Amino acid sequence: MTNLMYHQIGSGKNSIGIELKKFRKQLDFFSKNKNKFTLTFDHGTIDHYHHALPELDKKGLRGIFYILTMIHEDFTLPVEDKQRKLERIFKKKLPRIICEELKISYNPNSCKTFRNKWKFYTLEERYLRFLRDRVLDLDDYKSIINKIFNEVVGTDKSFIKKNYLSWKQIKEISSRGHTIGSHSHYHIGDFRDYKHSLKILKKRLNIHSNTISYPNGKKMISNKDLKKLGIKTAYTTTFTSKNPYQLGRIDCNQFSN
Repeated sequence: MTNLMYHQIGSGKNSIGIELKKFRKQLDFFSKNKNKFTLTFDHGTIDHYHHALPELDKKGLRGIFYILTMIHEDFTLPVEDKQRKLERIFKKKLPRIICEELKISYNPNSCKTFRNKWKFYTLEERYLRFLRDRVLDLDDYKSIINKIFNEVVGTDKSFIKKNYLSWKQIKEISSRGHTIGSHSHYHIGDFRDYKHSLKILKKRLNIHSNTISYPNGKKMISNKDLKKLGIKTAYTTTFTSKNPYQLGRIDCNQFSN
């Protein structure tokens, strides 16, 4: 089984998601090989309802939609989603803007070997993640991203209402035969985080979800605790494994336009 991960679907203004035409072409292939692929969708953006859902239904395919419940329940975005939006707006300029704001040297060549196995990243995209993961304190990084986001985009709540699924839409996705899973609540991925998220999914959708995906592909919870939560499958990124708690996925963002 080959597991595939999608984020944004469609190529609107300031979009870095996979082009809708390419997505349809991929689904044509998957529909002829239904038992060989698992299609997963992370973060619950509105394009999953408007683009992914109807295309899946047309071809008789089923997807797993992983919901980050803090977005839909608390109207709060994780820093990673804000970063993606700012990357769509500023393109290659975002790491330079961050360096200027923090008054640190801009040196993208320092990260040439960082995440270089992900060939779809530009040097600037790799440098941005290098700054986040290796150079800056996480709180400082979140603070600067929040500052730029609020100045350029607006509040979390107003952005979420326009760009993310509502609980009504998530419920409809479930009623149409697709699976709803947890991507955690706070985008942390430990036991308490998943427990809280699964409780919300139960309350809102009246389902017990038994599948999760790990925030940023990082496993922060033990197999023992996954079993306590009734989890049967858990998806990560970067590698393929037969371990049901570490199922690898191919990131289809690399096929963006």
